[in-house]
Amino acid sequence: MADEAQLDRSPGGPLRLGAFLRSSGERILREWVDRVRALPAAQALPDGLLRDHLPHILEALACALDPNGHAGCPKQERAPDIHALARLEVGFDLREVVTEYAILRRCVLELWAEEAGDLAPICDVLAFDRAIDEAAFAAVATYTAARERTLRALDAMSNAALNSQGIQNFLQSFLVALRETSPVVDSAAIYVVEGEDLVVRAALGPAQEASLGTRVARGECLAGRALLAAAPIDSVDTRGDPRVSAAIDKEKVCSAYAVPLEIGGCVAAVIVIGAATARALSDEDRLIVRTLAARAAAILALKQSHDETCAALAMLATFMESSPLGLAFLDSDLRVMRVNTAMAELQRRRLEEYPGQPFCKFVPPPIVEETERILKQVVATGKPLLGREVVAEWPPGSGQRVGFSSYFPVRGPDDTILGLGVVVQDITDQKAAEQALRQSQVALLESEQRLRLVVDSLPYLINFVGADERYRLNNKAYEVWFGEPPASLQGKRVVEVIGEENYRWLKPLIDRALRGETVERELPFVFRGGRRGFIHLVLVPQLSAEGRVLGYVSLATDISERKRRESEDRSRLEFEQQLIGIVSHDLRNPLTAITLAATVLLRREDLDERATKTAARILSSAERAIRLIHDLLDFTAARLGRGIPIAPREADFHAVVAGVLDEVHVAFPERVFRAEHVGDGRGVFDTDRVAQVVTNITSNAVQYGTPGTAVTVRTEGTVNELALAVHNWGPAIPDAIRPGLFAPMQRGDVPGDPRGRSVGLGLYIVKAIVEAHGGRIEVRSTDEEGTTFVVWIPRRAKVTGGPALPEKT
Repeated sequence: MADEAQLDRSPGGPLRLGAFLRSSGERILREWVDRVRALPAAQALPDGLLRDHLPHILEALACALDPNGHAGCPKQERAPDIHALARLEVGFDLREVVTEYAILRRCVLELWAEEAGDLAPICDVLAFDRAIDEAAFAAVATYTAARERTLRALDAMSNAALNSQGIQNFLQSFLVALRETSPVVDSAAIYVVEGEDLVVRAALGPAQEASLGTRVARGECLAGRALLAAAPIDSVDTRGDPRVSAAIDKEKVCSAYAVPLEIGGCVAAVIVIGAATARALSDEDRLIVRTLAARAAAILALKQSHDETCAALAMLATFMESSPLGLAFLDSDLRVMRVNTAMAELQRRRLEEYPGQPFCKFVPPPIVEETERILKQVVATGKPLLGREVVAEWPPGSGQRVGFSSYFPVRGPDDTILGLGVVVQDITDQKAAEQALRQSQVALLESEQRLRLVVDSLPYLINFVGADERYRLNNKAYEVWFGEPPASLQGKRVVEVIGEENYRWLKPLIDRALRGETVERELPFVFRGGRRGFIHLVLVPQLSAEGRVLGYVSLATDISERKRRESEDRSRLEFEQQLIGIVSHDLRNPLTAITLAATVLLRREDLDERATKTAARILSSAERAIRLIHDLLDFTAARLGRGIPIAPREADFHAVVAGVLDEVHVAFPERVFRAEHVGDGRGVFDTDRVAQVVTNITSNAVQYGTPGTAVTVRTEGTVNELALAVHNWGPAIPDAIRPGLFAPMQRGDVPGDPRGRSVGLGLYIVKAIVEAHGGRIEVRSTDEEGTTFVVWIPRRAKVTGGPALPEKT
């Protein structure tokens, strides 16, 4: 009990089941009514009668889930009993009554699960199961007891009808049976409607037997008021109640109850019963009185047109056929005299098969011997046997079913046993439902255990925090991060666990999550032992069905190592940028001077051949060094994430490519270049950068293509794009280098150039330029078809890239 009390203290946590029952009672009732309508006995009932005592039952269940038990809920304690009696009165069988509670259980748990989700406290589920089981058991017990009393009362009333001569005699016998059935009743009278008055035609007991023959007006007394209202009326204090007339000796009765007897929709008589000791009749006694009154009215109606025997047989037939239970009457030799349709349906037989046959002929073979022994025992002893549960193929070949049977002796007027009554109910579905419930509970527990195993195996910090910023659920990663087992964190505030410094960083994010926002952020964090680092944090709010924030789910990942690597990468990039700055500023000017000096020397006419060749080599080397600087500058711009800057302008794509191709041809006069231009080449692009792309790709085609073969350059203008395709014949690009073809510092082996005249930045820069235009590049290469580089750029490119790098010279 201490553990349950502790679990019950969840301030700000998920809505507890008891509170949910009270706050969502109407919603539960609506769902319950919709589902219960499927029951045959419920289909014709109006909503008010169908709901009857369900609100009180819900309140009783809520009280049962309260930490103080049923304290403060006395009015609801008998709700299941009253509900069972009401259901018995409107014709529900026991299975339907139990099904109502099963439906109520599902409605409550399913609707509650929508709000509480996986965080529903198991203690509430268990307590609710106990409470609703107790309510169902109480209802079943009350229903069964009342049904047995009603059956006994009806049996007594039937005997009274069979043994009575005339209506007057029957009415008196009926009152005797009524008093015998309900010990609390010590006086009774029947007021028969005669014209405009009511006349006492039968009476017994000290308080009313002297009223025989008394005539009262409609509405004059308790009976007259019940006549006008066409509904039962009671008096819990006859001595001070002016409605109780002189026909009842007020000194000899404490309470009275008047029930009208309706025949053909009209009140034909009123039964008034009195209790000398009870201040008020119990609900069960009232039900029996009403039931007997209804049956008595039926007998009176039959006696008006049939003789006593026919009336009793008709009543018996009606009773048997209206019962959802299988009923059979056997003679003393255990042969079938009569069965009802329900019994025939249970045993998959036709009614005409039964009369005169031994009852055990219709019993499953495995239980024939035991059944016959019990039947003979009931005949011999005259004692009923109630509640026998059997499992068998019933009928044979239909599969195992569970039956619930009762056997009772049928006595004649002289108390001799004439035969037996048999009542059978198929409870297979009920048993299956109970088994399914047990299995579902086991499956639920296993599922929770599997979920806990998965969550605990993850290296991330996972938790659920309530709206009060207290932990409700934690995985085992907390033990690694903070040195505390997850169970010890339950109910602790976040700031207590993570510390003040971390809490200051997290607090703004927590507030946003508790306002219903999903938050994702990387932020600094102080780990166990004072280690400082970073975490990646995601906070997801948990909402109720009404949209109320119940708390949030948190997922935290230690990204300290990643942040360290990123910091190292940034430092390395900064160093590269500084290095390139040195190259671009400190080396470019000397190289420019060298280039100018070599150019001036080459223009002199007095140089000899040897000096001229030396100056030409100096100029060529300087120009190659400048190109290398340009490549490095472009490489740096791309690596720094700014992209290569471009300056688009109006130009003709075909003309730009053709001009570059002429320059390449001059550099490689020994090769054949074929140019094809298709479509409209006008567009907006960076002509210098496009020229750089054409130069790199065509130069590669010359260097890596088969000597003596042609290089084909094709340009095409489509509706939205400009395309460039450069093809050369030669061996296919090896598969090993294709994945890194456009990566920096990658180069193939150039035939006849063992020195390697580049650092492998050409294709990397080509791809960066194409992407800066918003385009794409791809390569196709086979031994049979050669190698083709294809570039597509938009017809109208936009300015992209970061600040421009130093101008090329």
